[in-house]
Amino acid sequence: GPWLDVTVEGRNLTDVRGGIGQGVNLLTGREIRSRGGWSELALQVSPRWSIHPGFSTDDPVDADIPEGGRTRNTAFYIGNRFRPGGGFLIGMDYLYWVTQFKGLTEGIDNRMNLSLKLTEQERSPAITVGPSST
Repeated sequence: GPWLDVTVEGRNLTDVRGGIGQGVNLLTGREIRSRGGWSELALQVSPRWSIHPGFSTDDPVDADIPEGGRTRNTAFYIGNRFRPGGGFLIGMDYLYWVTQFKGLTEGIDNRMNLSLKLTEQERSPAITVGPSST
């Protein structure tokens, strides 16, 4: 379907990009507990254009975070994917990203991403019809 949704909860979630990149508190040696996830809607606007609005959050347990560490991340975003043909994919994304810190002022990032991708086009296998000549 057009709706994608992922949730995670646990300790030392850096392998799945959880904990805002903080798996272990280096001052205590303890793993950082966290929960979060993301949801995205994929909308095919035309055969060559799709848009992907979504939301992401990551919320480590504040007691596990050292002073100055990241205590919460949230992002609202909209992704655009254009397929002009020839195996090309052009991605243009806008993200509104807010990060909260323990004991510091929150940070806000208005981010634009551009990506270009080239993939091999699918090729049909060669088919010979009729008698072959040698």
